[in-house]
Amino acid sequence: MKSFGNVLWGIVLIVVGLIIGGNELGITNINIFFDGWWTLFIIVPCFIGLFKEREKTGNIIGLLIGIAEASSMTEKQIRAIEEKKAQKL
Repeated sequence: MKSFGNVLWGIVLIVVGLIIGGNELGITNINIFFDGWWTLFIIVPCFIGLFKEREKTGNIIGLLIGIAEASSMTEKQIRAIEEKKAQKL
């Protein structure tokens, strides 16, 4: 199971590298630094820990906290967009 975690980390790093490279070359326009991007530092290790570790309680709690924080940031973004639209009208 140890090698699966390493492969998963490798895939995550490759995907992030492809996104950044595609943005720099003008192929894509994906913004990975959204409000609350820092929650990925909680979510990703906890997700990988679900597969690597025998005791999963801490990883599940961390995953739930990270997802809750990320979703609260998303709600703030939606409210900000709605306020900008209302100001334009």
